[in-house]
Amino acid sequence: MSPSRNFDPSAKYVTSYLFKPRTLAWIRLSLAVLITGVLIFCIIFQAVVLKNAQKFLSFFTNLSYFGLSLVVTIVYWGLIAPSEDPFKDFFEAFSNITKHSLNAAFGLFELFFTNAGPHPWLHLLWTIVILGLYVATGYITFATQGFYPYTFLDPKNLKTLLIALGGITASQIILFILTWGIIKIREALGLINESESFAQISPSVCVLSAQHRTVRPFLNSHQGFVATTTLMVPKYKKKTVKSIVDGLGNLFSSKKRPMARDEQDIAHGLPGEEGSLGHVHAQPPLEKPAEGSIVGPAIQVTAPEHLLPSHSNTDPSTGSSAHSNSSPMQHTASISMFANAQRFNVENMINVGSSQNVQIGQGNRIDGWKMLLENTASNALHDSGARFDPPKCDEDTRVEVIQELMDWMQDCDAPQRLLCMTGAAGAGKSALQQTVAERCSGSNTLGSAFFFSAGDPTRNDLTHIVPTIACQIGLHNSALQNAIAKAVEKDPLIFGKKIKVQMDTLVVAPFKRVCASGELDRDSFPHAILIDGLDECSGEENQSELLFTIKHCLLDNDLPFRIFLASRPEWAIRSTLDPDPEGYLYQLAYHIKLSDKYDATADIRRYLWRRLRDIGRRSRDRRAHSHLWPTQKDIEKLVAAASGQFIYAATVVKYVSDHRSSPVDILRIVKHSFYREGNVRGR
Repeated sequence: MSPSRNFDPSAKYVTSYLFKPRTLAWIRLSLAVLITGVLIFCIIFQAVVLKNAQKFLSFFTNLSYFGLSLVVTIVYWGLIAPSEDPFKDFFEAFSNITKHSLNAAFGLFELFFTNAGPHPWLHLLWTIVILGLYVATGYITFATQGFYPYTFLDPKNLKTLLIALGGITASQIILFILTWGIIKIREALGLINESESFAQISPSVCVLSAQHRTVRPFLNSHQGFVATTTLMVPKYKKKTVKSIVDGLGNLFSSKKRPMARDEQDIAHGLPGEEGSLGHVHAQPPLEKPAEGSIVGPAIQVTAPEHLLPSHSNTDPSTGSSAHSNSSPMQHTASISMFANAQRFNVENMINVGSSQNVQIGQGNRIDGWKMLLENTASNALHDSGARFDPPKCDEDTRVEVIQELMDWMQDCDAPQRLLCMTGAAGAGKSALQQTVAERCSGSNTLGSAFFFSAGDPTRNDLTHIVPTIACQIGLHNSALQNAIAKAVEKDPLIFGKKIKVQMDTLVVAPFKRVCASGELDRDSFPHAILIDGLDECSGEENQSELLFTIKHCLLDNDLPFRIFLASRPEWAIRSTLDPDPEGYLYQLAYHIKLSDKYDATADIRRYLWRRLRDIGRRSRDRRAHSHLWPTQKDIEKLVAAASGQFIYAATVVKYVSDHRSSPVDILRIVKHSFYREGNVRGR
């Protein structure tokens, strides 16, 4: 995939009016190495010497060392440093100087000595939002670690909190305006190499002057050709004191700045109102290219003769050019593009003839499989990195329900090809789905899996579910993969259509076609399709649409797929499974009501015994090593409080497993803080 042509067309982010590009790159690399070294040193020192590295990432300075550096500097030295001694020892002095002073210096370097242009005003909103989000994480830090990263975040001192937040916001706005103004003044002073930046002309025909390294764009809307060209190396040009003074004069002058010679050279020969090329003066190639110049072989391009400047018929007295009267359909001539130029590429060459027929190279052919991949949600896979350490059942828990699920999944002759498992929040549905997915994957029967999540925008609606399913089943058979890719190439707009149309186009039709051709054995094809958390798909209408699609596309067609769907008993799924009035999936689905059919009490008890004992063995608190911890009484209290919900037990285990504290003390806190009047009490 080629880089975006719109990101930095003038190379302002990689050039400077004071340094050569290579020098600027080395300066930035040195600063990056210094920043990384400082952060690594600080976290190692805090871990080994101070024994408090767990707090390292709670502070904004460490999270974004280089971002918003001026605000960080002001907040620290204005609000925090007065209440503590920033130089009480060597480490504190080193840390505060590097992280609360030098970061501002690095930011000012980018502001004053690079060609970066003014930031869009919309970015002010996002910088304030980022600051607001960090303030919010301060309360998460307090909830999980028991301290505020900064004392002024304590809501007990509401007045101080409001003053601090208002001051930080005002500082950000003022600094944003100041930096924007400084950049505008720098540009007005001429401290920017606009004429020496990257050339990226599209669509156009470009002629490169080897002497001046300028780009002349030519465009004719009727005949000729179009090329997208990217020049990669700008010429470094150091500003002098005279140029800065001239720029300062232009800042306060209302006179129009005269066009520089290079700009005149670029403008000379542009198309006129009637599409003519005007005057073009040939530049002789240099005998020896100067340092930093762009030199390379010419590209020969054929164009209609009437579009080419005629140098042989130029009237020396008037400077005008006489063009041939020959028909453009009878004569053609060759011109050289980018003579003596190198380090550039020509992409997406399009030939436009006089008949307006456009021919695009073979390289621009639509890649259907690539488009499919771009519309999948990799976070929704059962083994996705985004779902690291997902909930799943312990080996000796939920044995009966897992056995029932696997038996149904393997019984391909059973009449019902849809299994719907419903249960309350925290009943363990996702853990069961994950366990079944891993077992099916191990036995090579997993066709696809999709785990919805309300908090992940890539998998909280129906946008990506069909492409994700199609992608996974396509990976099991090359012929099926090709059929799916061709379906996308035939209809590139398929991803914006209703999911029933997507399912028919990307799954049903290709699968039937490949089976009919004999290139796929349906009896041995991985047949399990798992969909977890339908209730986390936003909108009841979307949930109903997915159930409708499953019924009409996967169940009504003769396909080998067996679909295992888990959800809370929300209205969308409940209305389709209820017997009275009979829903349209009542006869077609095998329905397991998890909370009603299976009592998880015994499984929760075994889970708590094993996990808490394991935490005790790994703890540095010797009290937890005793076979008397936890006690039978402790376990029974927790089991009673769970009320059959695995999520309660899992939350307690996660809380007690905090290695920074004693599990014995934390479990005591759990027993005394989670039970109130009307709930379970220890007796």
